Amino acid sequence: MAKIKHLCVLPLLIVLAGCMHSNSNPSTWKPGQVLDQRSESLGHGYRRVSRSVVNGPGHWEGIGHFSYVYFRRDQLCRCSPSEVAIESGGRYAVYVDSDTKALMLFNSSARERIMLSEEYLGLPTSGTWDLDSGTVLLTLRRWVDSGKHVDEQRSFRLPNRP
Repeated sequence: MAKIKHLCVLPLLIVLAGCMHSNSNPSTWKPGQVLDQRSESLGHGYRRVSRSVVNGPGHWEGIGHFSYVYFRRDQLCRCSPSEVAIESGGRYAVYVDSDTKALMLFNSSARERIMLSEEYLGLPTSGTWDLDSGTVLLTLRRWVDSGKHVDEQRSFRLPNRP
């Protein structure tokens, strides 16, 4: 019986080694190819996904390392979890849209994205949520100089609260 188990495991190991080998030869890499991806739970269905991706020609670095925040299968932003304010129960999250730089509110129960501010106000590093009054007090971080930042607190109403 032990020999049969080893015989079943051996082909699996060979396939896995072949998959790993295909990523280990830089001459076979294509721009946009994901070389490595890892997922880490943030709780309540949110997760951080880290990817190592082959950059195209002309980039100063051959492999880019990117961080994303997802809610289940939905990508919220290309950002670090420290740049997202998630309500303690997981219903809401505030982040900056990767393309438009707008401040966005995500309602996980409705899977709805709502723009809080069209202009870039900074990265939400934390939030104090008052669901009874329907508000969130966000700490927004803006970089003002090389290595220097300013934190500002701003209050927002939570739209469409039941």
